[in-house]
Amino acid sequence: MAVTLRDLARECGVSIYAVSRVLSGKPIYLVAEKRERILAAAKKRQFTPNAAARTLKTRKASTVGLVVNHITDSYILRIIEDLSLALCELDFALLLGNARDDLGREMAEIEAMGRRQCDALVVMSSFDVVKDRGRRAAYGKLLEQSGAVYFIDSPPPLPQARFAMSDNEGGAFRAVDQLLSRGKAPVYYLCGDKTYRVTAARQEGCRRAAEAHGVPWQRLRLDPEGVDSLPGALTQMEQGSILFYESLGNPLERQLSFLKKAGRRIPQDLRVCGFDAPVAGDALFFLKENAGVLTSPIPHMLQDRGQMVAAIVGALKRVIAGEAPPPLALAIPPIAVDF
Repeated sequence: MAVTLRDLARECGVSIYAVSRVLSGKPIYLVAEKRERILAAAKKRQFTPNAAARTLKTRKASTVGLVVNHITDSYILRIIEDLSLALCELDFALLLGNARDDLGREMAEIEAMGRRQCDALVVMSSFDVVKDRGRRAAYGKLLEQSGAVYFIDSPPPLPQARFAMSDNEGGAFRAVDQLLSRGKAPVYYLCGDKTYRVTAARQEGCRRAAEAHGVPWQRLRLDPEGVDSLPGALTQMEQGSILFYESLGNPLERQLSFLKKAGRRIPQDLRVCGFDAPVAGDALFFLKENAGVLTSPIPHMLQDRGQMVAAIVGALKRVIAGEAPPPLALAIPPIAVDF
């Protein structure tokens, strides 16, 4: 049978109130001997606070809810891990909800977090430009009704939103600008079949850099299998052209076969850069298999998830301490690698 506060109070000869205050670390006037007796008894009998009872009394669950767009993405999984570890140090639990790229499910997960009396909510959602209107209305209502709601990586386009995100437009501009400063050439922006606010910002940064250097730029769409308009374009691209991938990893791995067929090398013939790690799988195997195409590391921009999580956790600490949810509007420069 679980040990209760009443059991410890009876054993130590003190009130239940005294035991509760000592074990929760709250101030109470009590002689040192009695304080030590309570702590020793709790340790000896392996006392664990009743989380459900504490929630009923304080209306706080010592829990932070996190709703993500989907949990199959490795980047999102790393955000989950980082946030979970940081909250664990604060003696808080992380409750996870998976929206699966569906607005209705997203809002249902958020409502479930509210029913569980989470102390704060963190949302990591992908905002499809086509669906932005629905999400804007849904989150506008949420922010009116709820207190501590924070967005990580992809905030809604609302002035009252609290967020920490990557400076996607600025990062794309820096990447393309650096390559163009070493030699001007046409720029090709390689994108998927969906346009999110994150990727739209990267496209705008790429366009601005090309415009600043007075070179043409073109958007090439990659279908889910990774090719579409790319193979034909590869044979027509000018020497030294820049291929900017809105997200490297699997797309680049799939398309290297077309670079081989076209007899193009990186970076001698085509200069490749973009966001995220160039290799999704085994890096050594990847480099070995593509030794004829890749002759140097691929420059890329990495979102600084450590800084994003640290900013969110910093705000959550203040909420946990009982303060009003502090404002947060932070666009963090991505990390440039191999430029």
